[in-house]
Amino acid sequence: ELLRQAAEATPSGYLVKPFDELELSATLTMAVHKHRADRATRETKTLLEKTVVERTQELARASDGLRHSEELLESVWDTVSEGMRLTRADGTIYRVNRAYCALVGMTRAQLDGRHSSIVYPAGRAQKHMDYHRQCFTDGEAARHIERMLPLHDGREVWVAMSHRLLPSVEGEPRL
Repeated sequence: ELLRQAAEATPSGYLVKPFDELELSATLTMAVHKHRADRATRETKTLLEKTVVERTQELARASDGLRHSEELLESVWDTVSEGMRLTRADGTIYRVNRAYCALVGMTRAQLDGRHSSIVYPAGRAQKHMDYHRQCFTDGEAARHIERMLPLHDGREVWVAMSHRLLPSVEGEPRL
């Protein structure tokens, strides 16, 4: 019974009587060392747990802020009255807004992932692809163009276009 009670107390050591002073000194030194190490471990664990909680809260706030910014950007992107299109260096359409879809008479499903020349008549597609390729090769695009734009469906619309190369998270610019 005495041994069971001693084990439940989680002692730092045991002394068996009779004991000598050297053994007592060594046991006490080890017990003090173990106590200090255990206390340091508990303090470190508490500090780490507090840091994890604080960092998790900080990340949650940042994530909420990012989500809000993304929702705001999506709202602006989709409700702005000017047609906007982002394309990759290879000319594929990365993203379009509603106004662009209305302008060219196509849906997002018809445009997403397709080459941007799809909106032009077949005879103008190559000219468009050459211009697009040149923008990425030169690292710049014509800033502002106003002209009649022939479309795939035979319509012609007067447009004022602004082109910019934009950096992306992936490192590949967008036009």
